[in-house]
Amino acid sequence: MIQKLNEGFCIRDESYVEEALLKGEELDRINAFFKKDGPGKLIFLHQTTLNGYEGEDKGGNANNGNANMSKELFSIHTGDGSGDDVAMRGKAVWFLKNHPGTHVDPHKGNDGVLSFGTVDRSIVHSLETSMTHLYKPIIAAHKSQEWGSAEPQQVNEFLSGLGVFIEHLQEGLKSLQGGIELRKPNLDLLSDVVGDDLYPGALQVFDAKSFVKMSTNETCVLHFVELLEEWCHETETYLEDAGDQSRWESQDSGPDTELDYWKRRSQKLSSITEQLKTKECKSVVGVLTAVTKQQSELGFDRQQVFALLRRWKQIDIAITEASNEAKDNVKYLVTLERFIQPLFEDEPLQIVETLPALVNSIKMIHTIARYYNTTERMTKLFMKITNQMINACKKTILDDDSPTRMDVLWTSNTSELLLKFESCLKLN
Repeated sequence: MIQKLNEGFCIRDESYVEEALLKGEELDRINAFFKKDGPGKLIFLHQTTLNGYEGEDKGGNANNGNANMSKELFSIHTGDGSGDDVAMRGKAVWFLKNHPGTHVDPHKGNDGVLSFGTVDRSIVHSLETSMTHLYKPIIAAHKSQEWGSAEPQQVNEFLSGLGVFIEHLQEGLKSLQGGIELRKPNLDLLSDVVGDDLYPGALQVFDAKSFVKMSTNETCVLHFVELLEEWCHETETYLEDAGDQSRWESQDSGPDTELDYWKRRSQKLSSITEQLKTKECKSVVGVLTAVTKQQSELGFDRQQVFALLRRWKQIDIAITEASNEAKDNVKYLVTLERFIQPLFEDEPLQIVETLPALVNSIKMIHTIARYYNTTERMTKLFMKITNQMINACKKTILDDDSPTRMDVLWTSNTSELLLKFESCLKLN
């Protein structure tokens, strides 16, 4: 247990781990876990503690990274009420009894009684890692055996579905990262300017009265100008980089990458627009707008503020338009999913049968889509569909996912190989 905790948390100090486990409460929990009628699970965390547990008090206030608070290693049982209010802020190491109601002998190692592992704060990330690096390789390695009475087509469908599931997990992780995170105003500075008598504690409400008061304070205005210039630079850079689709795909990309790209772009642009709707972000624009309406002379260039607001308005319009485009494209490309899936799963002759429905759906998009019906986008979509048809033909001829196994051409049954060639020619 000490060894696994040391490896799981990358502590590299077994004496530290041993001392932590010998504390009164920790030792009691471990002993209870070892008993036959003890809890079936034991979870260890290594993070900043406060009020007996972790770095957040009962009121939900984090410790704000206080340097004087060091990490501690501690355990919790699950299901007995202990640690139900503990938030996991990093990695956790878990130990599980393989058979509930089993006595664990601490003097015997590797006896198969316990399982152990790690889990990240993001459960989705842990699941994606397990599926990608554990389950998928194991299943793929036994593709030709241990499937009972399952037909080869059923095996391929299962493997394809597993691949799609992993891709969805990976896309979900990318979307959770968001696009960019806009820096928020310094609430302590604003509180000093407006006064705690108006807004006790952190400013939670912004109105015209507070905007006017802050617009006459040079320190406050300069802070907001700096913030808005930073937002302009970050959003302009993001829109320029994210709009270059060629950076996210290769020359032989399939049609699935088209939908993935627009889904990811829509999610990240939505993240930006949601931030801009917050009161903190609105206050920046509101105060600087009030600056342009001031009649008295101030200690900064009002024309500079006016030009900055005009620049930001253009960026705001560009973000809204880009977000609308991404959402609209996703709405129409999603309708192609069920027609595109056979390109990844079926044989060439089966793909031929699905092409009329696919082309009709593309025709519908070209007719009514607001953004996606351009010649450039349609050409790229047809190119990607063609790429996947070629990949499907390679997979059929070589009887393998890897196009490097050319030896199959010389070892396969000649008549079967000729039939595969004919089916690929029909698809062409």
